Amino acid sequence: MMNVKESASSTLIERRDPVFQVAGIGLALVDFEGRILRANPALERLFEAADPGLAGMHLHELCPPPHAKVCFDMIQEVSLDDGAAQAQELRVRTATGRYLWVHVTAARFMGDDELPPCIVLSVHDSSDYFELQEEMQARAEGRAARP
Repeated sequence: MMNVKESASSTLIERRDPVFQVAGIGLALVDFEGRILRANPALERLFEAADPGLAGMHLHELCPPPHAKVCFDMIQEVSLDDGAAQAQELRVRTATGRYLWVHVTAARFMGDDELPPCIVLSVHDSSDYFELQEEMQARAEGRAARP
């Protein structure tokens, strides 16, 4: 049986389902402790998640130290009543053990009649950018980039 938060988040997603389901960028609803309530298909693909997917996982399971603390601090800041949206570049680990750099934007959803306040995350793979930066730095320093 679904708890109140899961039931409410299901209702929110059903109302916004077309955008949530087909968005090319990863989207998730996260509670104030960092537990994923819902994740869209793009985020599930990015993290190479198998069934049952990311829902129920805690963000610290996806972020290695010290990025887990940065992510948790961002969630805590955004969860404040007057918390402004924040963005961070984080290193994450997929379900298959592959590491990625992602750009994460977190914003507080104030809640409505059907959903208590939570955090909305948008997640974009920025690994190519970081790999290019590393290669450019290596060339500038006259050394080979890591394979």
